[in-house]
Amino acid sequence: IPSNLIVRQGFEVTVSKNVYATNNHIHGNVVGIGLYHPFMAGTTPDYSSYDNWVFENNLVYDNNLMPNPAPPGTFRAALFPGVGLLLFGVSNHTIQDNIFKNHEWAGVREC
Repeated sequence: IPSNLIVRQGFEVTVSKNVYATNNHIHGNVVGIGLYHPFMAGTTPDYSSYDNWVFENNLVYDNNLMPNPAPPGTFRAALFPGVGLLLFGVSNHTIQDNIFKNHEWAGVREC
C-alpha cells in the first residue's frame, strides 16, 4: 500500500490468536470491526485454530467512510461502507457489551 494511502478499517482480525479489544471508540472507517476467516487473507494459518478473539465494551459508531479508499482489486475494496461489525466465515468468538450505532448498512453483519 502506498504510504500516502489510508485504508480505513478500525480493527481487522484474520490470522490471529488471543486478541483482546476492549474499551475503544471505533469510528470513521469503512468497517468498524472486521473479523475474517484466514482464507480472506489469502493464506492458511500455521496453527490449527485461530481463536480467543474478545471484543467487549467498545463504542462502535459512524463507520460510513465513502468512497472506500482501499486499493482496487483487493478484498478490502469490495467491503461495503457502513458496517459496525462484519463477521466473515468465523464463529465462536466473544463479542459482548458493545454499542453499535449510526451505521448506514448494518450495525452487525454476518456472512
